[in-house]
Amino acid sequence: MAEIIKRKKALSVNPLKASQPMGGSLACLGFDRAMPILHGSQGCTAFAKVFFVRHFREPIPLQSTAMDQASSVMGADENVIEGIKAIAEKSNPALIVVLTTGLA
Repeated sequence: MAEIIKRKKALSVNPLKASQPMGGSLACLGFDRAMPILHGSQGCTAFAKVFFVRHFREPIPLQSTAMDQASSVMGADENVIEGIKAIAEKSNPALIVVLTTGLA
């Protein structure tokens, strides 16, 4: 029979360990001239960007589609394609990686 062990420490969740878009962005930034674009709300991208800038102490190129729930679900394909074209024209990256956030 299983034994239940009670802990006296309160439960705490580290949001950085549960942020898949942030991990994907970090992996993408390991490639030369790569540009990650996060498909979802602007807050998810801002959280990752602030964390990376504080950690690495240099500007980090993260892009966002900045969409809300309704526009992400109801026909956002054209907006994502337009965003990818704009990034390709402005920055001329060797690789563009599209990552989805928890919103999308």
